Amino acid sequence: MIKFRFSLILSIIDKLSLYAARGAIVALLCMTVLVTIEVFMRKFFGISTKIAHDAAGYFLVAITFLGAAETMRVNRHLRVKILYDRLNSRAKNIFDKINYFIAIIYLSLLFWASSSLVFFSFKEGFLTESVIQIPEFIPELLIPVGLFFFILQVLSKLFRKFNRGDRL
Repeated sequence: MIKFRFSLILSIIDKLSLYAARGAIVALLCMTVLVTIEVFMRKFFGISTKIAHDAAGYFLVAITFLGAAETMRVNRHLRVKILYDRLNSRAKNIFDKINYFIAIIYLSLLFWASSSLVFFSFKEGFLTESVIQIPEFIPELLIPVGLFFFILQVLSKLFRKFNRGDRL
């Protein structure tokens, strides 16, 4: 029964990572369209959208942070493997577990700091300094949301590492 619940929780975490990645894909498509329109308008009409630069930055934040959890799920984060590949399977297992623990601590600190920033921006009512003055907390919110999904995925990886019978 407990194993079923954990399996269900891990499945939900994987689905959340996938949905966040879909959000990153939408942001990538929007950024691509917006930059293409900007280039086209400047080249052929000599005018600017005046929002492309700022919006592209917000979309880039969405791509980065919303895509991080799915990247972790499919094991596509960058790894320096020059030493890792020389380890035996037991040493690799220990190294992975330690790495996941460190990642959870680091990502949790980033989550706390970014959440504090979002709350502060919301409380103070800061607006972006662009033509489309939107509340700053809106694009900033992408950071803790993405980090939350990333933390869940790292916890999922760590749980799976321990659940396979691998022990330190």
